[in-house]
Amino acid sequence: MQKTLTFHHLLSGSAVSALALCWVAGCGTSTTDANAGADAASQTGDAGLDGTTADGSALATPIVDLVVDANRDGVADLANADDQAHGNEWTTSFGASYLVNLDDDDGDKIEDVLDTQINGSDDALDMAPINVAAWPTAPDGYVGVLQLDHPEKVRLWKNGDNGWEIVAGVNNDCVPTFLSCTGADDTCADTNQASGILTASELRKGVQLAMEGRDFRRDTTWDGNIHVTMWVGKGSDVKVAPIPTSALANGKETVQLHVAPWILNGNLTPFDQVRSANFFSQFVSDLKNALGSTNANVKYTTYAYGESKTTWNDAWTQDYYQTAWTSIPQGKDASGNTLIHGMRVVNARPWGRYDSADGSCQANLLPVIWLRGNYLGKDHAVIEIYQVPNSGSSFDSHGNHDLLPAYTNGADSYPIGRIIHGSGILPETIAFYDAQGPQSPSLEVVTDWLWVGHVDEVLSYVPAKTARGWKLLIANNNMAKAMLQKLVDDGHGDAILFPGQKDYGPNDTSTPTLDIAEAVTKVLADTDLMTWSQTAQTKADAIRKTVVDAVGLTDAVTEANGDIISMPFLTWQQGDPGQTGLIAWQPGTVNMLVVGEHLEIPNPFGPKVNGVDVFAQDLLDRLGTPVNGLGAAGNGVHVHLIDDFESYHIEAGEVHCGSNPETAPLASWQWWLIAH
Repeated sequence: MQKTLTFHHLLSGSAVSALALCWVAGCGTSTTDANAGADAASQTGDAGLDGTTADGSALATPIVDLVVDANRDGVADLANADDQAHGNEWTTSFGASYLVNLDDDDGDKIEDVLDTQINGSDDALDMAPINVAAWPTAPDGYVGVLQLDHPEKVRLWKNGDNGWEIVAGVNNDCVPTFLSCTGADDTCADTNQASGILTASELRKGVQLAMEGRDFRRDTTWDGNIHVTMWVGKGSDVKVAPIPTSALANGKETVQLHVAPWILNGNLTPFDQVRSANFFSQFVSDLKNALGSTNANVKYTTYAYGESKTTWNDAWTQDYYQTAWTSIPQGKDASGNTLIHGMRVVNARPWGRYDSADGSCQANLLPVIWLRGNYLGKDHAVIEIYQVPNSGSSFDSHGNHDLLPAYTNGADSYPIGRIIHGSGILPETIAFYDAQGPQSPSLEVVTDWLWVGHVDEVLSYVPAKTARGWKLLIANNNMAKAMLQKLVDDGHGDAILFPGQKDYGPNDTSTPTLDIAEAVTKVLADTDLMTWSQTAQTKADAIRKTVVDAVGLTDAVTEANGDIISMPFLTWQQGDPGQTGLIAWQPGTVNMLVVGEHLEIPNPFGPKVNGVDVFAQDLLDRLGTPVNGLGAAGNGVHVHLIDDFESYHIEAGEVHCGSNPETAPLASWQWWLIAH
């Protein structure tokens, strides 16, 4: 027996938007119940081939009319011509969409999509409206049938005689506990039904429906569309034959809704918040100052880093989750501004870090566990793209996954950016990216020569006064070597790199004690370092060419005349035999956090001449002044030097690795206007 569910706390708690109230209240539908028991014999019309049933009795001619929000104004309006005319299409001009309901509006730390109830008025906002027109004279003994073509992907709710209940689609609670020490989730099997009925009583009143998404497109085997088909027949269950009408020769009407994609953030996203671990006091202090109200003016929060279950033992904030969002259009306000509704959606890395201090198993420390307990909430959702817990490698950490800003190159157009990633990521992740549509297909560059293996070790992107609106920043070993050689030529070969900085010595455990200050002449004489840096330059040049060709960048010798800015630092080899790779020897300044026109860059701790760090000054001169046309006005961006040396740098990362920005869904990034 189908479980009847109540719409809990409708209109209680926080205020509900007028649009949501409209569809919940049934705007545009008739509630007339007159003539409910009219004689069926008086309504033969052209109901069937001869207007009769097999026993010779007359068939009533039904009203079969359902609409979706095809004109994208937030209301499924039976009286709206566009909603009526475009209900079964998806184009850049018309077509309804629906959200995957992965947030937690009732605060129980379970995604709303996993339970079989509508969790209050906030949860109702996450449902896509569909309305069924009233058939005021529907006789007893008739039912409406609603059928889904992909019942495993959604729930279809009806606000019927018994309140809100599931009429078709996934119809059971399915809540994995994510606690298996074997590495596999505790699982439960979804059950679903393709069809459900509307009673004669409900047909007489008209019915409000709501679609709840269960999951995003995982690959391109499904086009992202859900079709809802309705018909009316005489009988009591979904097997009734459809009765033709004058408008519907086969008696059936079909509407469709398109799943809203997962939209990845990138450097040029207008972020509203940044997170990091409270791993290193100087790093936190520098970042807090750079992001504060007098600078970038975004909210900066930290989480407790440690070894117990009350904290989180992963300081690589960029790597263990990826920030994105999803949204659907809801019309425009009185000023013509686009209205949307959606939620932030973070993607959890497939593997965690073992914590032996509290005796827990590795699976307990999967990022999804911590994120569900500490991030999941109202309009804050968590997903897993991976298929097997504790699968993947460093390539699947999200510093290896990024977004090229918006560009057009010939026939290729990406108005809200294109996903870019490095080598070795899980195939299901590539399939997921390529299924999202507006930001796909993803672009792959080769990063398997790096010890950590992340694309953010080589590339970054900053706003610029160009037609495209941005320039590419890329690691450049040759420039670093040339800068050091110039110091020697100018008589400053004894200047010191990394003055006062420490690295881990052979006997160090928690505190670095090894003095690593080194004169410029000694650095240039290190043949291994020079060879490694030249190899890195060759590899970075290959990445550069891939991006230049894809985007159509101007790769000019003079940076001011081109679209690429060099970020100078040397590279060395790390790792055990058979597991070696290249990594930044000097702080990898390209591995930065970009928030608006504020760049939080690793302090290079370069050699000083007359008290001035020549590497730091180079960044200030080329990025922070008008010389290369950076920033929206071309006057340069704001450069903030962040001390990450004895925190992230000597641990094989930099500022970008240790921080993670996010934002709410953006009305300016209108994915539904992009053909995909």
